Amino acid sequence: MSLDNLKVRHMKMLLALSEHGKLGMVAELFGVSQPAFSRTLSDLENMVGQKLFERHRRGMVITPQGEIVIRHAKIVLADTRRAEFEMRSVAAGHGGVVTFGSIMTAAAEIVAPTLRRVFATHPRLDIKADVASSAELLESVLSRRLDFAICRITDDFNPGMFDYHYLGHDPLKLVVGRGHPLAERTYVPIEDLAGYDWVLEPEGSYLRRAIDEFATLHNIPRGNIISTPSLLLMIALVMGSGMIGIFARPVADLLDRHGMLRAVPTGPDITLPEFGIVKLKDRALSPSAAIVFYHFTNQATQAD
Repeated sequence: MSLDNLKVRHMKMLLALSEHGKLGMVAELFGVSQPAFSRTLSDLENMVGQKLFERHRRGMVITPQGEIVIRHAKIVLADTRRAEFEMRSVAAGHGGVVTFGSIMTAAAEIVAPTLRRVFATHPRLDIKADVASSAELLESVLSRRLDFAICRITDDFNPGMFDYHYLGHDPLKLVVGRGHPLAERTYVPIEDLAGYDWVLEPEGSYLRRAIDEFATLHNIPRGNIISTPSLLLMIALVMGSGMIGIFARPVADLLDRHGMLRAVPTGPDITLPEFGIVKLKDRALSPSAAIVFYHFTNQATQAD
């Protein structure tokens, strides 16, 4: 059994077949006849010494051995795409490419100032920053679509797969529109939150679970709830209505400072688990990614 002769084109074919499940469709995508593609698949299975797909009435179904090959093919293809992108970037006169992600909690207070420091000394770096949930970011770190992420290691992932540096542990804050009945209050008791409509992150996110548990624990009856992953839509809904939103403290304070919303003091705090810098264990970063990663780990050292 050997994968030594597995080419990038072969990996792309196998990945396409795992996604579409139809020999004819994948053959057409790669500009070959269906019999020719079928022979290629047979040759690949002989090469690895395992059955990668089973033929069923509704199409091709991947085997457990095929799942393993596909998982590693995704990693190789992601690295190949990154290499191609970096070469194009260098050829165009830019610096190296760095791709990382962050949860919303860290974006305002940690990511933005850290990137300003990075660009002060390395102005030609090409940095791609994504904002998503911890689970989505960890998946992208595992598949190498991201160099690293600023997030939490959730219960669905094995912490032993990652290098982790603690960064912070922020409470949440209530926000309302400037004309909201609670906007000018210096303190809002929990019981005064009853009956208002809320705009929140989708169910399943760390932030949403913490808010729902808080509301249940303190028996807060809520009105209508709008769920959305869009920070922009959350802000727009809270600004233009009597709804209540809940954001990470740095985000709430930023919106308050700029006069967009009013951060409302209440208690007790709604807390979330700590977050930090997460990198795939033993993954060697490119020189450009290592520079940005170093700036974040330096921030982590100050946080300890």
